[in-house]
Amino acid sequence: MPRIGQGTEMDESRGRTEKYHSLVTSLQRYKRIAIAYSGGIDSTLLLRAAVDSGAAQIFALHGRSVLLSQRSSSLMKKSFAANFPHSVELIKLSFLPLRWDNFIQNDTRRCYICKKNLYTMLLPLAENLGAEILFDGTNGDDIKKGESGRPGLAALRELAVASPLSEYAFSKKEVRRQAAVLGLCNAYQPSDSCLATRIESGIVIRAEVLQFVEQAEALVYSILAEKGLSAANDGRIERLRVRLQHSGILIEIQERQLREKASGRTKRENETAIATKIETRSVQAAESALQHLAASFPLSLPFSNSRDFPAIEWRFLPPIMHEFVR
Repeated sequence: MPRIGQGTEMDESRGRTEKYHSLVTSLQRYKRIAIAYSGGIDSTLLLRAAVDSGAAQIFALHGRSVLLSQRSSSLMKKSFAANFPHSVELIKLSFLPLRWDNFIQNDTRRCYICKKNLYTMLLPLAENLGAEILFDGTNGDDIKKGESGRPGLAALRELAVASPLSEYAFSKKEVRRQAAVLGLCNAYQPSDSCLATRIESGIVIRAEVLQFVEQAEALVYSILAEKGLSAANDGRIERLRVRLQHSGILIEIQERQLREKASGRTKRENETAIATKIETRSVQAAESALQHLAASFPLSLPFSNSRDFPAIEWRFLPPIMHEFVR
């Protein structure tokens, strides 16, 4: 007799598999495909679908700039090499967002401006490579947030860039599960975003501000690792952000939990909450390190003229549960 919930799981698996097969079939009309590749799991799954479609040439177009941390770039290189050792050509395009005056002003149009400018460069690059089409990895959950929640969607619409994952209504959860079934190494790698998303609206985006955010996150990562709270892919941290605000610094942490789908058993379910461990082991060390780091950026930070060092706030978000299959 099937256990409770097994039928629902089977239906989900069957529906997801059918979606993926339909996606692959839809790509078979193209011989040369270009995909905007960030290194995240959405564009990775789309690349795999292009490979499975049998396309003769597949180009992964990756935009490089100061907006990407060294950690993100390193993870991208490792996962690309593991997932596509021979079948996809990685093309890197350097762009200079700090030269865009309307971008560095950092208002609500920041993401729209960045995506519009980037894809305006990627489209002719794809054409020059001989690609018949350029795809984007936007998923169904992104579409549900709308252009107000995802301003970059407006740029994709204006440039007529297709997003097959959203067309086949792939949710983020379905993307991760299908990627895991296909053996993609970054199936459950925590999502990341560009460094500019850490900077509160109204704070001018400068190279020094981006450097501070990147170095601050690296500091907190290393301190948590020293305290036994590994930030590696199999560690307990789903998301760590050091956000720069007008009033000071916000350290935002989200725990990850892995649950074995077959048994329902949650890994580390008896361990102390990560927030408690951080509060008792790492807060003082992290805050001291951040104060020292901020002092090395004179006149570069929005609060650098303040006599007192800005407040450091910690925010612990509800854990994210990932289900996996052995």
